[in-house]
Amino acid sequence: MRRLEFLALYVFFFFSATAQVSLDYINDFRFRCGLMPFIHDAVLERAAHAHAVYMADNDTLVHYEQPGRPGFTGKTPGDRAIYFGYPTRYVVEDAALVYSPLDAIDGLFAAPYHRVPLLSFDLDLIGFSGEKDYFAMEFSNSYLVDICNSPHKNIQVHGRYYSRLCRDSSVKVTTGQLQEALDQVRKANPEVVFFPYNRQTDVSVLFYNEWPAPVPGCSVNGYPVSIFFNPFYFDSVEMIKFIVKDNKGHKVIPARILTASNDDHKKLSPFQFFFIPKDPLMFNTTYQVKFVARVDGRKRSFSWKFSTRNVPDIIYWRGNMTVTAQPEDLLNIFIVPKDCNDTHFSLKYRYNIDKFSVELQNRFFIIAKINGQPGEQAEIFTSDGRKITIVIK
Repeated sequence: MRRLEFLALYVFFFFSATAQVSLDYINDFRFRCGLMPFIHDAVLERAAHAHAVYMADNDTLVHYEQPGRPGFTGKTPGDRAIYFGYPTRYVVEDAALVYSPLDAIDGLFAAPYHRVPLLSFDLDLIGFSGEKDYFAMEFSNSYLVDICNSPHKNIQVHGRYYSRLCRDSSVKVTTGQLQEALDQVRKANPEVVFFPYNRQTDVSVLFYNEWPAPVPGCSVNGYPVSIFFNPFYFDSVEMIKFIVKDNKGHKVIPARILTASNDDHKKLSPFQFFFIPKDPLMFNTTYQVKFVARVDGRKRSFSWKFSTRNVPDIIYWRGNMTVTAQPEDLLNIFIVPKDCNDTHFSLKYRYNIDKFSVELQNRFFIIAKINGQPGEQAEIFTSDGRKITIVIK
């Protein structure tokens, strides 16, 4: 089984019918969050595809390419965009190694650092592509593209400016121009964004294998809950409390409440906050969220709710256990991680019945189908020593 992994960049594949479905899928999430849709950019798509090819050819999930390796088109996302004629180096990237484009999108939304560009207030352009199981997604700002395409070159610039932000080095972008480009997109977006969005359903219960890890020393945790504030409307946000409760009123224990002040990797702004549960959430459960902060000096409270995936008769597989089933039953089995690093295991099977199959939905969720005579059984083993025995009634 290939590992499902995510890297903290900000990118996706050739713009086909599949790509249109993927763009619509991303924009549907943004619409439900109140955000403006991303606009497809053909040059960013070419840069994304080239990087996906590089990752596939070198069988590596990275953001920085190495000169001399097959498929090299530039060290950084900005360099690669410039290689294909993009007007600006201001490019943010996401990348993933998964089984399908929609799996990639779900995984990127689940991973905190990768969620940031997908729910950005100041990015409005996107290009994405894939090669084999590798996917890349590139983002930029249309107003900055216009500035870099400006015919006004070699003019006297006063104050602080960026000399390498544009492909054409004669175009110098002042700090004020960059701020204005970002603000033009920001002001078209809402003041605050929740994710999962309010009343969202079918939410996953966990995320895993993001690099860099948002929770130091851990590779699997419960599904992150986030709130982002739009800096166009606010100057400061000071968190007071961030609480998540299940539908019985029990508080979810956080592995970490991730903010700009404690982010070891310095990827969050002071307007972005994540509640990362210590353990996977429960299926078939509605969670209530409350975030209280001092916003521009005034105490404000924000509340919303979401529901996890509805899975009938879910079986939580924690240790050795025996379950019974009727012939032709489908058994939904969630392999509960033993700890926050329990992501690397394989499965083996032993059975004495006519028909038995196991379908892997992801690393932790399987669907087993069994058929035979009463008393016959099948066994599933994990490489870390767990066994579940399924006995036909």
